[in-house]
Amino acid sequence: MTRLGLVVSGVALAACALAGCEVPFDPRVPSDDGVSLSGYLDATADTQWVRVELFGAVAGTSARPLPVAVTLVDEGGAEAVLDQRVRPTVAGPAHLFWTTADVEPGRTYRLDVEAEVGPATTAVVTPDTTDYSVTVDAGPQTCPAVVTVRGDVDLADVQVVFEVVRRGEVETVRLSRARYVEVDADGTDHVSLYLTDDVQEATRPGDVVLSARLRVSVATDWPVGSGVTLEDVLVEPELGAVDRIAGGVGFVGGVVSEWFAHGGPVPCVRP
Repeated sequence: MTRLGLVVSGVALAACALAGCEVPFDPRVPSDDGVSLSGYLDATADTQWVRVELFGAVAGTSARPLPVAVTLVDEGGAEAVLDQRVRPTVAGPAHLFWTTADVEPGRTYRLDVEAEVGPATTAVVTPDTTDYSVTVDAGPQTCPAVVTVRGDVDLADVQVVFEVVRRGEVETVRLSRARYVEVDADGTDHVSLYLTDDVQEATRPGDVVLSARLRVSVATDWPVGSGVTLEDVLVEPELGAVDRIAGGVGFVGGVVSEWFAHGGPVPCVRP
C-alpha cells in the first residue's frame, strides 16, 4: 500500500503553509458558504494535509482550533478522522488537518466536514498509474532536462528539490516550475528544466548542494490555469470551481508523485 503525503513541511506543502504563504481570501467576508477547503491527497506520501477555514468574523481569524470535525472516507467505507494543527502564516492562522491514513492511486475518496455552520463534503479522485506515463530525459547529451507526461491526466506540478548545507544545517529548498508547463495539441504536458539556473535560484553564497531531485506530480481534473502549484492548492481555497465542494468553496485534488534525479553529469545552461 502506498501512503499519501501532502506537502506541508516534510512534503512540499507543509513547508509553504507552515512557513507563511499569503492567503488571498478573507474568511470574515459574509458568504452563503460556511466552510472553505483547500489542499490535495498525494497517493505517494505518508501524510495527508488539508486546510479548513470557517467564514465568520470570529471563527475565521481565531488562532484556536476550530470546532469542526474532518473525516477521510475511502470508496470501501473505511474512515479516518483527521487531527488538527494551527500554524501561523503572514495572513493569519491556518487551520490544517492531517492524517497518516493510506491513500492509493486510482481510487475515490471523500472528505466530510462537520461544523456548526453546516456540513461540507467533496470527492477526491487519485490518478490511476496505468493511465499515464512520466519520462525525464536528462543526461550529458540532453539540454535541457525535459519532463513529459502522456495520458489522461494533468501535470499538476514539477518541483525541483535541493538538499543543501546552509550555515552548518541541512535544509530542503523547493522550487515549483508549474508556470513553465506547456501543453501540446494532443494533450501531452512537458516542461524544460535547467539545472544550473535552478541551483542559482535555490542557493545562497556558502551553500553546499548535497542532492538535486525532481518531484513530478500528476493529477485528475487539476484547476485550470497555468502556474497553479501544489502550494497554491493548499493555501488558496478559492481555486477551481466553487461547486466542487458541497456546502463550501475551494478545491481538494488528488495526485500521484514520482521522484527523479535532476540533471546529468554535465550541468545544463540555458542558451
